[in-house]
Amino acid sequence: MRVLVIFLAVLIGVIICQNQKPEIKIDLSNLAIDVAKHVFRLHKWSDHKEIDFIGHKCVGQVKGRIRKLKWVWDGKFKCPSLTGIEGSGRGFKSRNGAIEHAIIDFVKKAAEQQILNESQLNQLKAS
Repeated sequence: MRVLVIFLAVLIGVIICQNQKPEIKIDLSNLAIDVAKHVFRLHKWSDHKEIDFIGHKCVGQVKGRIRKLKWVWDGKFKCPSLTGIEGSGRGFKSRNGAIEHAIIDFVKKAAEQQILNESQLNQLKAS
């Protein structure tokens, strides 16, 4: 008798659960489109951010991308009024890290080509 009561209770519970399916409606196509738009905006090079660099107006940019299933940032830095050289930093955890390494790359390239003189390099070291 005890087994029969338990069996009936379980059977009634199963019937009730089958009749009360929760209705969750998610528009997956719109959700996918919104996610794609957001990722695309982050993946494009950002607007030019003006940076004052030893008396010159320079431009820094960042963009995000996925690398090995992790979000990373790439940076670019250039000073059109000084030279055509462009520094870059790729695969950093933060926007600031990407632009910082792009500036370091720019300085190294400009120093190798003797575009930056010794006093300008000393000015950079002091700051």
